[in-house]
Amino acid sequence: MAVEIRTQVPGKDTKDFIRAGTVVYRDDPNWIQPLHMMLGDRLDPAKEPFHRHADVALFTAWKNGSLVGRTSATVDRAWLETHQDATGHFGFFDTVDDVEVARALLSAAESWLREKGMKRMNGPMSLSANQDIGVLVDGFDTPPMIDMGHSRRYQGALAEACELVKEKDLYAWRYVTKDGFNARTQKAWDQIQSMKNVRLRSCDPRRMRQELELIMEKYNETWAGKWEYVPITSA
Repeated sequence: MAVEIRTQVPGKDTKDFIRAGTVVYRDDPNWIQPLHMMLGDRLDPAKEPFHRHADVALFTAWKNGSLVGRTSATVDRAWLETHQDATGHFGFFDTVDDVEVARALLSAAESWLREKGMKRMNGPMSLSANQDIGVLVDGFDTPPMIDMGHSRRYQGALAEACELVKEKDLYAWRYVTKDGFNARTQKAWDQIQSMKNVRLRSCDPRRMRQELELIMEKYNETWAGKWEYVPITSA
């Protein structure tokens, strides 16, 4: 039976889009289900500041009357101003193990992006490079941390079957601290503390707004020019 693609409106009818995650991952013991309330807020232009500089479309896939997958498509104006490359993005690329479903969803995202004038598509970015990113291809035996992407074992193969090609390898590192810092980390910490021109302090909770603006300034200054970087805003 043909795959049916339905379009969901951000901030309005996102219930099935959110539910698709449960459908795809229900028997994955390492999947950590995001709070539906938090995911709903991310998909709501009235609550998520990202939408102020981006257009977002949401798609769900249905087969034999059953929900079988989802994906999103995004045109981020902040990205376009930074990179000047006519690139749009897909995200939330979660499907059952069915190449027809994957292809139908990606085709829907591609068509929407093309209508918006985009000439290139990359992802997954759910919804931006500052949130969940990538397709997991190794490390399925551990759960994801906060804002880290997770995938079924077959998802990478489905992406390649749909003629997507790898752009970059991303790594996540697990750092165990229950026994204290290792020697290398302790040495670096001691060296920093010994620098007379470096002063370390905690953020002042009485002026948190100013502290956050300073952190944002340093973040943007440090990451500028790096792969997939888009400036974060005060919002």
